[in-house]
Amino acid sequence: TSVYVANDIENTVSVLDTTTMTVIRSVRVGDDPAGVAVNPGGTLVYVANSGSNTVSIIATATQNVIATVPVGSFPQGVAVNPAGTRVYVTNSDSDTVSVINSATQTVIATVAVEAFPFAFGQFIAPAQPPPSLTLSLTGCTSCRVGDRFAAEARMVNPGTAPASTEVKIGVRLSS
Repeated sequence: TSVYVANDIENTVSVLDTTTMTVIRSVRVGDDPAGVAVNPGGTLVYVANSGSNTVSIIATATQNVIATVPVGSFPQGVAVNPAGTRVYVTNSDSDTVSVINSATQTVIATVAVEAFPFAFGQFIAPAQPPPSLTLSLTGCTSCRVGDRFAAEARMVNPGTAPASTEVKIGVRLSS
């Protein structure tokens, strides 16, 4: 396992081996590297170069830069979506976020945001699963039309508080 660290003054990224706790390689990137992100597969590293307005893409297999993508002015933060298909870069001086297609290694969108966007770490939230509704019948083993029994409805909405709501209702079967 490796850790990738941007070295702003040297315009490099240090590759640290987490087993030996030593720097195993120094990779030259663009000017003033800042944010660093690794794709979910661990095969590519994206480096926001604030001084050259680019993102360097490092292949982890070779520890070499395989592409350099022009982005907005003064890129700082970089994050990869959970699928590994999009890379998002905050451009502080142009007040934008560049969206890079990881397959083509090109900017596919530039989104205007508020003044001086600045984000480090994983700033992409995973999508929340949709709410679900479960209905269970209790107190009736062979229900017929006209019978009364209890039912329980449970709504689960992940990502909200409370996580679930239960409602007990009385039901009468009708034809």
